[in-house]
Amino acid sequence: MTACCCADRTISICNVGDCDLHVTSVRFKRESHHWKLLHNPFPATLHAGSCLDVVIRYKATEKCSRCCELIIESDDPSTPVKTMEVLAYTIWDPCRCKECCEDCRKGCCDKRHQDSCCRQGYPCCCDDDENDEDES
Repeated sequence: MTACCCADRTISICNVGDCDLHVTSVRFKRESHHWKLLHNPFPATLHAGSCLDVVIRYKATEKCSRCCELIIESDDPSTPVKTMEVLAYTIWDPCRCKECCEDCRKGCCDKRHQDSCCRQGYPCCCDDDENDEDES
């Protein structure tokens, strides 16, 4: 993902068993200002064959990609704690998007653009940083 942009992804947590599954917690193993759970309906009970979605935001401000572990805790007798690795890469190239700059559109641009084009994801808001500080 382009540096300084955000992207949201949805993962579905499903019960493929025959009995109710009581998911007690979905959380990241470690706190990180790069990863955030936007929508987390757990704790909840999943009936047989049902799913609930968790929405994860990645803020592309890491120079080196590091996985973040998502921990899913439930009353599953065989796997009460499931660990899922989430990973994203940040693209640190300067913006070279022809839509961003009049000179780029003309084909005569030699500038290093400071503002990035969020070709994948969307521009992060300053409010996101403030919310992270409030939650700590």
